[in-house]
Amino acid sequence: MKNFILLLIVIIGLGTIFSCKNSGYKKVSGISDFDIKTLCIANNIGQLVINDMASYRALYGNPYNLQHCDSLAYIDFSQHTLLLKYTEYTGCDVKFSHSLLVNDKDKEYRFIIDISSSSCSWGLLSSSYNFVLTPKLNSNYQINFIVNK
Repeated sequence: MKNFILLLIVIIGLGTIFSCKNSGYKKVSGISDFDIKTLCIANNIGQLVINDMASYRALYGNPYNLQHCDSLAYIDFSQHTLLLKYTEYTGCDVKFSHSLLVNDKDKEYRFIIDISSSSCSWGLLSSSYNFVLTPKLNSNYQINFIVNK
């Protein structure tokens, strides 16, 4: 019984610590994964916040890519922002999930990428650009990209 109570206190304490990390933040609704053929985009992209068509077209790097790859999917940048963060992870059955938090007091967004994988004796390198379409983000706010492995 004593061990159970101690374990319960530890679990509650850890939950409090981790929940305070995002204190003051609320989840942004209306975000969705966005599919772009990654073979067609420019190399060496780490993370981007895309708010206009010119920046969106620049993802393709050069006119050759625009001519020989699928046409760009339409995005209404007056209503949306496109976020991306290139991430790699070695494991089995790797999955990338996304969330977006906002803190209006601190004028900050947190684009969070959670990586999960199953355990295995060998792993393959998995990568994702983590394209996410969001409601139009406030340009006066800072955007932090966070990867949880």
